[in-house]
Amino acid sequence: MVSSLANPARTNPIAEDQLKHRELHQVMLAEQKLQGMLAWALSLILHVLVLFVLAALLVFVPGGTGGEKGDTIDTSMIYEMSVSVEVSGNEFETEERGGGASGGKTAADTASAAASLPGSDSAPVNSAAVLAGLLPTNAGAPGGNGNAAGGLGLGNGGAQLGAGAGIFKVKTKVFGIEGHGRRFVYVFDRSDSMNGDGGRPFAVAKAELKKSLESLNEAHEFQIIFYNEAPVAVGGSDSNSPRLMLGSEHQKKTAIDFVRDIQATGGTQHLRALRMALNLNPDVIFFLTDADKPALRQRDIEDLQDRASRIATAIHAIQFGEGPNQNSGNWIEGLALGTSGKYRYINVNQLGDDK
Repeated sequence: MVSSLANPARTNPIAEDQLKHRELHQVMLAEQKLQGMLAWALSLILHVLVLFVLAALLVFVPGGTGGEKGDTIDTSMIYEMSVSVEVSGNEFETEERGGGASGGKTAADTASAAASLPGSDSAPVNSAAVLAGLLPTNAGAPGGNGNAAGGLGLGNGGAQLGAGAGIFKVKTKVFGIEGHGRRFVYVFDRSDSMNGDGGRPFAVAKAELKKSLESLNEAHEFQIIFYNEAPVAVGGSDSNSPRLMLGSEHQKKTAIDFVRDIQATGGTQHLRALRMALNLNPDVIFFLTDADKPALRQRDIEDLQDRASRIATAIHAIQFGEGPNQNSGNWIEGLALGTSGKYRYINVNQLGDDK
């Protein structure tokens, strides 16, 4: 005991080892903490970069090509294919009056149309991937409907796009009046008066209808309603709710066969056919008749216009008549102009033979 107290310089080797081990452990803990902080900082930087890139992609979304002034579309892509259908070789006296074009729809109208597309509830589509596969390299090149459809990847009617990929509008004409949209309904008078002049008015009307149908493809929908005392639609349905048909080659052939076989006979009742057409919620109705009698009651006209306004439908009216128009401002013209549609009078004496 005396010897130990007399030599204070002696130390305990076990205590020294424990001290060194403690210091080494503290150094290792400090290094681990530093490494953790560096990893966290790198992870934060990477996440910020990813969020920045995603935000940039979401902001840079195409807003359509050639939309009307005032359209604001978020993620929908609107491609407009200009397809003109002319009456080849026919010269006839026409008188046209019209309001706004049928394509002047707002973003709310476009959203409503997108919601009605088949499969619109499916998962979102990668916009960049769709654009990469669809945007034409020669979008401005001249050409007919085939070129326009093929340039947008719609040679097969747009089937490769998938459900809900976008809203595809087409411009098509009936006797020079242009309709713009995705859903079209043709309401054509087939009363016996259309058989005048050897049946030429009815034959020319059917030929013009077939030309308009040929401009559509699977991205579009249509229905044809012929009427006399009662309406009849493609498929033989005379109910108040026939179905729209896709513009596929098969369904267009079915419709063209229907048009070819339909006969003009009987009297004229306009109202039920027009109501049937509006029940289909189309973008455009092409309404053709040669009879302003019996005239619709004002309250029925206002009801049709109100319903058309609620669903953003333009009713374009074509009226056949003999000689110059003697009934300017009649109910047919008023119905069209009251729905932002156009009105055209055609002198059947100057129609060509288009049987």
